[in-house]
Amino acid sequence: IIKDNKDFEVAFTKGVFDTDGCVLTRDNKFTVNYPNIVLGSRSRKLILEINKTLGALGLNVRLTQHLDRGKLHYTVRLYGFKQLSLFNSRVGFLNPYKAQKAMKIQRDGPIRAGS
Repeated sequence: IIKDNKDFEVAFTKGVFDTDGCVLTRDNKFTVNYPNIVLGSRSRKLILEINKTLGALGLNVRLTQHLDRGKLHYTVRLYGFKQLSLFNSRVGFLNPYKAQKAMKIQRDGPIRAGS
């Protein structure tokens, strides 16, 4: 899909996350607002390209796959405040809602569970 043009790779990745990605928080046993950036697709090739681009930018990506209505679904996931910060600075969102949400989560920082 993408061939040897870093600026295009980043712009393409940003556009895919703007339309199909999400940023959210989940609670775990240590942190109340642990950040997650998630992108899912039925296209294995797309997810592998996004994984390659994010990895080249120094992000630690986790790939998963599962069955969804009998078809394989592939997911790219970034976890934690360090990955959120790297994503915001190296890729980011153009979608205003997602950009504001990602920056707010980063700015608020971790909240210790039980605090």
